[in-house]
Amino acid sequence: MPDFFGNARKGEQVQGTFLKLFAPPLIEMLSFSAIDFLVIDAEHAPFSIRDIDALTVCAKGHGLPVLVRTPDHSPRFIQRVLDIGVDGLVVPQVDSAAQIESVVQATKFFGGSRGFSSSTRSAGFGVEPMASILDSYRRPLLICQIESIAGVDNCAEIAEVEGVDLVFIGRADLAVALGENSVKAESVIAAVSRVFEQVKAIGKPLGAMVGNERDMQEMRALGASLFIRESDQALFLKAARELFGKRELRK
Repeated sequence: MPDFFGNARKGEQVQGTFLKLFAPPLIEMLSFSAIDFLVIDAEHAPFSIRDIDALTVCAKGHGLPVLVRTPDHSPRFIQRVLDIGVDGLVVPQVDSAAQIESVVQATKFFGGSRGFSSSTRSAGFGVEPMASILDSYRRPLLICQIESIAGVDNCAEIAEVEGVDLVFIGRADLAVALGENSVKAESVIAAVSRVFEQVKAIGKPLGAMVGNERDMQEMRALGASLFIRESDQALFLKAARELFGKRELRK
C-alpha cells in the first residue's frame, strides 16, 4: 500500500493530479512540487498500455506513487497495469458491491483471478523465485468511484467490500446522472452528503475531484481526505491563459 494512503486514512489531506498527456518531462517537473501521487487517466485520455508503462517508469524513477484510473472493470486490463507496477487503481462507475468484488478478485493471486508471471516489473523481472515474489506481494490501493444514482443507493454496501480502500465521489458524472449541469446543484450536493455520511459511518476514507482551494475545503469539511486536483493539461492551460491572456473562443 503506498505510504500516502496511510495519511489519508488518518484524515490528513493528500493531493494528486490526473495525467492526461503523454509527457514524461511533466512528471519530472511535478516531482519538484509537494504533490502526493499521480493518476494516469486511462478512462478519459488516449493512453495505450505502452504509454502507461512509460509514464509509470518515469513516476517511479522520481519517487512519485502512481495510480491508474481504469477505462472499465476489465480483469485483463487490471492485470496488465498491475504487472506494469502501478501502486493502485481508481475504478470508475462502481454501481454495486458485486461489481467491485469482481475487481478485487482481479487484483488477487491467491483466491482471485489474477494470472502470475515472474517476468513483469511488479515481480522484479524474474530475479527472485516465485515463492519470494508471492510472499512479499503488496496489495494495490483500490479506490472506487461513486458517480451514478445506483452507486449512491448502494454506497454503503460498496464501501463494506473487503479490499475497497477508499470511496471517491465523481460529482461531474453524478450531476449528469441526476439531470444537472453543475456539481453545485442541490440534488448533487444532497447525493454527495448522503454518500459521505454512510461511508464515514463504515469507517472508510473518502476522496473527491476538486477544482480549486475553496472547493477542496468544502469537500474536506464533509469528510474527504484524498483529493485529485486538476490535471497536467488543465494546469498547463491555466498557466498559459494567465500568462498570455484568454483568447476569445469561437462560437
